[in-house]
Amino acid sequence: MYRVEAVESVEAIQALRPLDSQTAPMPSLGAWLDPHHIGLVVVGPEGPVGGVLLIPCRQLLQQVRKYRMEWLYVQPEHRGCGLGRLLTEAAAAEANRRGASTITIAVNPDNHRGLTWSEQLPKVAGLGFVLSLDRDGL
Repeated sequence: MYRVEAVESVEAIQALRPLDSQTAPMPSLGAWLDPHHIGLVVVGPEGPVGGVLLIPCRQLLQQVRKYRMEWLYVQPEHRGCGLGRLLTEAAAAEANRRGASTITIAVNPDNHRGLTWSEQLPKVAGLGFVLSLDRDGL
């Protein structure tokens, strides 16, 4: 029913603009389309319902070793279905495929949904997650 796809167009991202004021601001469209970034959307029957963006934050000899999760969002009516986990697993697999060993994630300590989600991060061979509590995080 749901599938994860690479972001290849502005239209996919524009469909995800969050309506709730508690969501972190969406990164620029240029960030989503940058070939060095990992931008993925989860698509349901009615179109994109969630997205994740990873940005390189450490390179070694032209290879990205660490990504930072810049944004993760699932539309409210689709939450609780495992789509955040699906997006995270797909992003982690792609980061690992590109040679990264780490993804850093900042979660606002007041974001209870984000903290619960972070306790269930997927296991990906050869890749680890580093969680930081940050008032300016996700």
